Amino acid sequence: MKSDQNNRSLSFYVRGHLKSFVILLFVIFVGTMTNGISLSVIVPLIDRVFLEQPEVSKKKVATSIQLSDNDSLSGVLSSKRKLIRPFKFDIEKKVDKFFSARSRKDLLRMIALLLILLFFIKGIFLFFQQYLQEKVSFKIVKEIRDDAYEHLHSLSLDYFQKKHIGQLISKLTMDAQRIHEALVHGVAAIALDLLNVVMYIGITFYLNWRLAILTLIFLPILIAPIIRISSRIRKITAKSQEKLGNVTSLLQEGLMGVKEVKISCNEEREVQRFQEETAIFYKMAMKCVRRSSLLSPLMEVTVALSLAFFLIVGGRQVLSGEITPGQFLLFTVAAISLFRPLKKLGKSYSLLQESLASADRVFDLFKQESTIKEVENPRALDSFKEEILFQKVGIAYVPDKYILKNISFSVKKGTVVAIVGSTGVGKTSLLNLIPRFYDPQEGNVFVDKVNVKDYSLKDLRSSVGMVSQDMTLFHNTILYNITYGAEKVDVERAKEVARLANADIFIKEMKDGYNTYVGERGVLLSGGERQRIAIARALYQDPDILILDEATSALDVETEKLVQEAIDHLLVGRTVLIVAHRLATVQAADCILVLSEGKIVEQGTHQELLKKGGKYKFFYEMQFSS
Repeated sequence: MKSDQNNRSLSFYVRGHLKSFVILLFVIFVGTMTNGISLSVIVPLIDRVFLEQPEVSKKKVATSIQLSDNDSLSGVLSSKRKLIRPFKFDIEKKVDKFFSARSRKDLLRMIALLLILLFFIKGIFLFFQQYLQEKVSFKIVKEIRDDAYEHLHSLSLDYFQKKHIGQLISKLTMDAQRIHEALVHGVAAIALDLLNVVMYIGITFYLNWRLAILTLIFLPILIAPIIRISSRIRKITAKSQEKLGNVTSLLQEGLMGVKEVKISCNEEREVQRFQEETAIFYKMAMKCVRRSSLLSPLMEVTVALSLAFFLIVGGRQVLSGEITPGQFLLFTVAAISLFRPLKKLGKSYSLLQESLASADRVFDLFKQESTIKEVENPRALDSFKEEILFQKVGIAYVPDKYILKNISFSVKKGTVVAIVGSTGVGKTSLLNLIPRFYDPQEGNVFVDKVNVKDYSLKDLRSSVGMVSQDMTLFHNTILYNITYGAEKVDVERAKEVARLANADIFIKEMKDGYNTYVGERGVLLSGGERQRIAIARALYQDPDILILDEATSALDVETEKLVQEAIDHLLVGRTVLIVAHRLATVQAADCILVLSEGKIVEQGTHQELLKKGGKYKFFYEMQFSS
């Protein structure tokens, strides 16, 4: 991961590919020049080949450039005006000599062959232009996606609890794709259109600078509305992409919770919610469409005014003999060709603003920082040797509103400590402090007399294994899920831990065995089967510290027995912290902590707590009263 994550922008990634962009600009430049050269062939084609009167091609007009005998430039005037051109073109004299020495049939063949050659060259450069711009843009988008995904994994869990996963998915998929469009149809297209504009303006000014000025005089009128409209489009697009993220979130929730939707007969309500969000997105999108659609008629009116002036003035010059029909035709083609990239520039700039709005949403991810910071020179944790110590720990989800306060206890190596209490009392939150999923607002947690904040996160979390009620299984094989996180896969060891976890019982019955795919989040397995795979994963990881968070809840009696047997294998030789509602699973613990009203109200063994007749006995009698 690069160091300057917070300063990421599109220009940051473009700078990393400057060489490729220079090559791309060169290819675009050469391709554009072939357009200009092919257009310039029109003058000799008309004047030297098709016109019957030879004097027309020799007539010295205001737009023709010659050398006088004393090597000074002059243009031949119309009857009333004389135009002195400020440049010297030796090449024109040579071109005149070349054309004069050949017949019109020879010239026709040569021009035809030249056109074939020019368009062949243009086709080659067009291929490389399209290939390079797509390659560079896809490469940049890949890097952005990779870095953004890596950055997301560097953030702490509290960030994901505050965000819709659908919004994040939308940013890394649809918004990132808009960056590709910004590079291909925005940056590259604008560069191509600008070069075409410069080339065509150059041709028109070379032929007749007065006509060129008349043709371009209305263009400044377009600049202000284009910039203003495009700026507004960018703001609207940013909001519309946010709404699209809401659509993605609803879609994800509705499809992942389809079972709950159906059992509660809420199909119509979910469809209505989805339709309401898509309607909001539709309205935002149409605002963009209305504004971007204004650009085309503005361009069309400007083009019409410019061409009308040009046709009146230029046509009179042809009739008066000031310019040849070939030159007028070339000027007309160049002028019309000029307006095509100008019109595209407006659209490309508008599209660029829309895409940059999406880019802003993606790069906003890089501005997010993890609340869990690793110290500059973290300590290594090779193995857990002594004890885990909670010292006056306080946890608050909202500032100054603590769910746990002044919690102190220790867990000796090789012992089993259970934590019980009512739902929402903070049992899981307390144990999440050990692997530093969160940091306490007060107090500290020590492992072997070292604050967990001083350890390397990788070392600390590698020493801790976790089995919870809702363990995530990945849409892959059983073998992949058992060995998840391991650098090297030992198939025999995976089978051994599966046997210890009582998972081989159902794995053997499957057609593909350990190569069976479990489906998204393990949907193709039962709850008990998922739990046994999770236990097998913990056994394969072989951690020093083990956290069991409601590992046997929501299971039937027979399955719970199998899972409990697997847990018994898992407990051997480890330091274990258990969170459980079912008190039958914690009776063998070396110490049981009872949480109530934000503090530890009781602690001791199962028998000791029953004798006290306090909160634990109350929970116990409620569960076993039947």
